[in-house]
Formats: sequence, C-alpha cells, structure tokens
Amino acid sequence: PADPDDAADVAAAYRSETLLNRVFIEPVMLGAYPVDAVEAFASVGTALPVHDGDLEVIATPVDFLGVNYYQGSAVSAHAPAPDATLVGNAPVERPVSNPSVGLGEAYVVSRGLPRTAMDWEVQPDGLRRLLEKLYAQYTGPAGIPLYVTENGSAFDDEVGPDGTVEDEGRTAYLVDHLQAVHQAIEAGVDVRGYFAWSLLDNFEWAYGYEKRFGIVRVDFDTLERTPKRSALTYSVVARTGELAPRGTVRP
Repeated sequence: PADPDDAADVAAAYRSETLLNRVFIEPVMLGAYPVDAVEAFASVGTALPVHDGDLEVIATPVDFLGVNYYQGSAVSAHAPAPDATLVGNAPVERPVSNPSVGLGEAYVVSRGLPRTAMDWEVQPDGLRRLLEKLYAQYTGPAGIPLYVTENGSAFDDEVGPDGTVEDEGRTAYLVDHLQAVHQAIEAGVDVRGYFAWSLLDNFEWAYGYEKRFGIVRVDFDTLERTPKRSALTYSVVARTGELAPRGTVRP
C-alpha cells in the first residue's frame, strides 16, 4: 500500500495482488482460485473460464516455483491530485490505473525511488519480502524450492573509447537484488537459484532493440558481443559463490 495507515490503500493493494499474482499462483499451488478473485470477476458480470477437470490438471504437482521480479508497486485507492504530497514526499507524476478486471479504484503511484530506463522504480527489498511471503504461504508447506527465474534492468549504456561498458546502474541493481536473495536465504527461505535477465541485449517487445537488459552488449549492426561491467561482476559471484558489498566487486 502507498500508505500503510490508510485502510483503503491496504485494501486496494490486496486486491491488486490478488488479481496480478494470487490468481495465477493459487490454482497451481492450492488447487483453487482465490475467492476474492472469483468475486471480482463476478462484480463486472463475468466468470473465470474454468471447466470441469481444469483445476486437477492445473494443480499437478510442480518441482519448483519460479519468480520473475523487476520492481515493486505502491498502490493507492486514491488518484493523487497533481499538487498532492505522497508518503515520503514522492512525486505524483504519471499515476497509473490498474487494468485488472474487477479491481476497482487502484493506482500505482511513485515512491520517489531511483528508476531504470524502463521507468521502473528500483526496490531490491521487495524481492526479499516476496520470496519470504511465497515461501511462507506456498512453497514451504508444499516442500518445494523457489528459483528467481527473471530479474534484471534496462539502462542507457554508454560504450567507452576502449569499447568497454561501465554499466554502473545495472551492476548496482544486480548486486542489490542478489543481496536481497541472500537475505531471504539467511531468513530460512529455500531459494535454489537466481537467473539474471538477460545474458544478451535482446528484442524487448514493443520497444524493439531500444531497451537493453543484457549483461553482455550486442552491437546490432555487427552482432559483436561485449561483456559489460555487470557481466564481470556476475561472473565473480557465479565462480566464487560469494557476494561482496556493492561497489567492491571486481573481476
């Protein structure tokens, strides 16, 4: 919630989590759709397209639960006015309504955090909290591990005169999120692996080749590959199994 002391914000955040996360996780892990998701669909005159036998197939036991995480979201039940002051004095530019069916009034608002080139706020601690919650509610009771199957960031890379890419923003993002995973593991969460998105700069949906997520730079004219600073840092972690504080990791 944008304001944890505002009951309406808390309710809006919970509805948002239900319709963006729980509606996908719980049929797989618990064999049923969340009741509040079913009610949300019914409130707009529709129903979840579930047929006899579907849930038995959907709830077939899985070996692990994968987590894709890029950013957290602060959700408010109130559309902020242009001159409003949000919690933490965050700016109110570009409040976004949530498109989920039956969600009602819920807006993603800024917290004034650093952003990537995708305009996504950077919140490493959100990954730790997410892993702890998923483990407590789903994977722990099921006796299966978690994997971070996607986590990464796009930044506007600059190629130096010597051809190197000192992508400090992406490197910091990577180290901070790896630290968050480490904290979750120390708290007892069974996390077995972490996969950075992405190895290479790639075709990023509607953005085409404009947004670069790779830890290896691709020259789209020559197809030459150049490991960035983030790739060198990631390789140290992969080789040693150790994570130094941000800013101290060097190949």
